[in-house]
Amino acid sequence: LMLDLISTDREVARLDDALARQALPARFAKPARLLRDHLAAPVRITLMGPSETGKRALINALAGQPVLPPGRALPTSELRHGPAPLIRATLRDGTTQDFPGGDPGPAMRHRPSFLQFFAPAAPLRDIVLLNLVTDGSADQCLTAARWAARRSDIAIWVTPAFEATQQALWQQMPDNLRHHCFLAVAREGGGQGGAQVDPEAARLAEGTFLRAFAIAISPEDGCATGPGTDELWQEIERCAVLGRQADLDQAAVLLGHAKETPEPTPAPGDPAPMDVPSGADPRAVQSALDTLRSEARTMLHRIGAAPADVTAQCAETVERVSLMIPPGSALHDRAMQACDYLVLLQLEDDNAGAQQAAATVVLQLKREVEMAIAA
Repeated sequence: LMLDLISTDREVARLDDALARQALPARFAKPARLLRDHLAAPVRITLMGPSETGKRALINALAGQPVLPPGRALPTSELRHGPAPLIRATLRDGTTQDFPGGDPGPAMRHRPSFLQFFAPAAPLRDIVLLNLVTDGSADQCLTAARWAARRSDIAIWVTPAFEATQQALWQQMPDNLRHHCFLAVAREGGGQGGAQVDPEAARLAEGTFLRAFAIAISPEDGCATGPGTDELWQEIERCAVLGRQADLDQAAVLLGHAKETPEPTPAPGDPAPMDVPSGADPRAVQSALDTLRSEARTMLHRIGAAPADVTAQCAETVERVSLMIPPGSALHDRAMQACDYLVLLQLEDDNAGAQQAAATVVLQLKREVEMAIAA
């Protein structure tokens, strides 16, 4: 991508310096930290839509090489840059395991909930690609979309035909996905001309998507080909550059509030009643622990009754807890990881197995909060 990497690195360094010196007013510290992390990260692109519609072919085209193998059922997968091919699997108990090479077969024997593919593909230096996989039901699609919305800058809805059921579902999607999404009409085609976006799809895209593209899927090898793929990449690049410039402008505004010397640190008063993350209200962290303890007490009575409901309740509890813990702390990062994993568990076909894994996540997080308070 033609991003201004020099300007980006400079602003990231300036934000790092301002945060380290505590030179920003307290109310700007959290936005500055979030903006700094966003500037330092690759552009995040999520591909969504019905199964078996060409998402994998389009992902491989955007990555510049066939990272996702054809013909094998895979869970939701993410493509990132790495020095050598490697697959990192998130297992049902929340742990991860690395598998060298690009063959997902060994990882799939462990029935993972999520896969990360690392590959030395040049485009992946600037982008991260997420292939969202669901069973096609509206509930699963919306649950997965809410999870993906937190980790997406640009979305692509891939389908052979944007029919009425998809149109109704799309209106329920999170706003930041709907407002930054392209429509890729993927159909089998060939030749230099590739496929064409039919007038009806183009009409539906107006006011609903940023733009519609025709993606030709080669019947010989299943690859995304034709000028539509190139045009989509050019439009992704244009949107990424505009988004990066907006972030740089926001960084300049925040840094305009930075002081040359940090604000004086208040004199130490009474010792804090507990060793909790820096800047946290001890009562908020205690409330987080109380919430987890309450959930743990009732969770065991619900297991076995309605598995999907138990997993959803665990996800809701952990998300509520994550809002009580201050951002920027290791404990908050752990809570956010638990949130992401629990959303993935809701996409599992094996509800009973997902239920047990969700209960384990809640109990592990409860122990970690207890240890932070007792430290």
